[in-house]
Amino acid sequence: LNMSFRDAALAADLIIGEKDPGSAKVIDNFSAQRMREVVPRQQLINAINRSLLLGMLPLDAARVAALWAVYGLQPLRKQVLQFGLGADSALPYAMRDRSPVAV
Repeated sequence: LNMSFRDAALAADLIIGEKDPGSAKVIDNFSAQRMREVVPRQQLINAINRSLLLGMLPLDAARVAALWAVYGLQPLRKQVLQFGLGADSALPYAMRDRSPVAV
C-alpha cells in the first residue's frame, strides 16, 4: 500500500506543468525513479524468502533473532519503519509533511 501511495504521489509530481502527462519523458522519469526504490526492496524480500527454503539452522536462528529484535525493541522498530518509509526529503512532494513548524 505504501508503495502505491508513492507511485501516485510521484506521478502527480511529475505531471505538474507537463503538456503531455503520458509523454515518453515523463514515463521514463517515473520508471527510473520508482525502480531505484523498488528493486532493492524486491531483492531484500527475495533473499529473505529464499533463506526460508534453505533449512539452515544458524540462518533460521539469525532471522528469528532479527525479527524478534525489530518487534521487541521499540527504538529499533521505529528506525526500521522510518527506513521503510524513506527520508522525508526522498518522498514525493505530495507525501511530505508540510505542516507549520512551531518556533
